[in-house]
Amino acid sequence: MLRLLLVPLEDVVVFPNMNVTLTVDVGDEERVLLVPRTEGEYVSVGTVAEVTDRVRLPGGSYAVALQGVHRGVAGAAQADPQGRLFVEVEEHPDDLPADARTRELEVEYRAVVEEILELRGDDGRIQAFVRSIKEAGALADTSGYSPDLSFEQKVTLLQAVDVTERIELALQMQRERLALIYPLDASLLVKAGETYADAQQIETAAELWKRIPSLKPGGADLYLEAATVFWDYFDYGRGAAVSCQGRASHCFDSLRPRR
Repeated sequence: MLRLLLVPLEDVVVFPNMNVTLTVDVGDEERVLLVPRTEGEYVSVGTVAEVTDRVRLPGGSYAVALQGVHRGVAGAAQADPQGRLFVEVEEHPDDLPADARTRELEVEYRAVVEEILELRGDDGRIQAFVRSIKEAGALADTSGYSPDLSFEQKVTLLQAVDVTERIELALQMQRERLALIYPLDASLLVKAGETYADAQQIETAAELWKRIPSLKPGGADLYLEAATVFWDYFDYGRGAAVSCQGRASHCFDSLRPRR
């Protein structure tokens, strides 16, 4: 098990394979553990990073260039005489799953990301970068570059050590991005919610599905679509509530579970 200097990150998440420059003094350390901190607490998973360059800045402070290598789970911590915090690190290089489920997630992730990039007017360079990545874990980590993902979402993605779990999580995040770009496409909200529901995150799924009727005010069919997806996941209470809202708003007695 490695013993590495812990470098806390307050507002940024560094993923494996990323290159960053930070204004920190790491002394003579060749490797460090970059750990995000949220709500005053360190998260359990960080990124083992190599120090590739050191720069002395005007005023006597230092900056270091770092390259992310792989994930590391932080263990016991101890401060040295200079007050620097060192932690024991269990390294977690990505495995290379070859199962059908992971391959399906990879294919869909690439398709969703490419559609987002085309809609955002990418000139092809980012698409080429994504296409050049062959490993599922590194592919999922490309979501870490997205300015649309929150700090909390990136922390969640970093903590996904299992590669298949990570690519599935990255896919649901990208589906949400696409749903925001295509605000009137209910199927995107349905699919994004289904990914969360299949991962037993029904509350998050419900928040997405409840947005479906608002995509087209006055459209009874969207109330029916939202109610049906709740019923499909045996959430009869929310399904009935959406159905009642639709009937109250549109006086449609036809809003019933599909048989």
